[in-house]
Amino acid sequence: MPGDNCSVVGCGTCRKTKAIGIWKLPAPRNDAYRKWRQDWLNVLKKYRVTDKSFQRQIDNDKVFTCQKHFAESDIEITVSEKMTKKRPKFGAIPTLNMPQKSFEKVPTTPRPARPVVKEHPAVDVSTVKRVCHKSFTEFCRRAGSLKSIKEWDICAKEDRMVFKKSAEPSLCLPQVELVVDDSLGFTIKVYGWLLPDDHILYTKYLRSMRNITLSDLVKELAESFVVCPGTEQRELHSNIVHHVIPMSVDPFDCSDNELENFSFKEYWRSRKCQLLVESDENCQCCKEQSYSMQRSSQAKQSRMSEPAHLYAPVSKTVPDRLKLTNKRLRSNIENVVDYLL
Repeated sequence: MPGDNCSVVGCGTCRKTKAIGIWKLPAPRNDAYRKWRQDWLNVLKKYRVTDKSFQRQIDNDKVFTCQKHFAESDIEITVSEKMTKKRPKFGAIPTLNMPQKSFEKVPTTPRPARPVVKEHPAVDVSTVKRVCHKSFTEFCRRAGSLKSIKEWDICAKEDRMVFKKSAEPSLCLPQVELVVDDSLGFTIKVYGWLLPDDHILYTKYLRSMRNITLSDLVKELAESFVVCPGTEQRELHSNIVHHVIPMSVDPFDCSDNELENFSFKEYWRSRKCQLLVESDENCQCCKEQSYSMQRSSQAKQSRMSEPAHLYAPVSKTVPDRLKLTNKRLRSNIENVVDYLL
């Protein structure tokens, strides 16, 4: 019968094959045998498609497997006077001479176990970052006894402490102003303008006096930084800001010719100017703005040296370009007249 053949794909063993035993799936007489039967059937389903024909064999209990697919240790042999009977041992499943897949599945590599993270690891004292100032009260007490800030004007308030340093007595605004609030955060002003948030002094020390002492910060401001001179262009532009510093003038010390209504010192800066730089040159933002303005000026001059279009609107055209256009037209007319004559 067709159902008596071995159910393994590619195996041609049947009941008529001599010297080879062929066995049916174990009967589900209890839970142990039911599990054995299911494991055996799962191995067979792994290598073939469960179509209607095979499902009908399963339902009719006509699924067979020959002994070629069992190891010798999984086969129990019973010898009697009349015959020698072979049968699989309890729990044995077919594992030998099974069909090979075209693409074998590569077993996944198990992920290595991670070490347990301790909630309170041992702290190395040498690696702990030193806190320079612990509280605003302690900061004010230490700031009052520093000798390195004798040149600075100190103004202590309830919620802040202000340090001012003037470069020129005639200027109404201090060159550098350092403000430390009660949370130990510090803010720096240069001639009344706030330092940008991305300045190196803010990013380096996280804008907190807990990460730097007052003496070191004052020393770095005095020795490592200078005021950015700004851009070279002295004209208004959407990306250039006029930085004006008023001056205090004594009218009795100046003559009538030198006296002005408003005396001031001025800078022309990029909107992203860093204000304090580590060299005498202007900051990168001002450099880029100066280069951009220079290129724009050169392009404008090159356009000014070219004649305007013949149909360009007179009200929106520079007179110099109109003159060049007239000269070119006159020259063309003279050439035509000479050609005709």
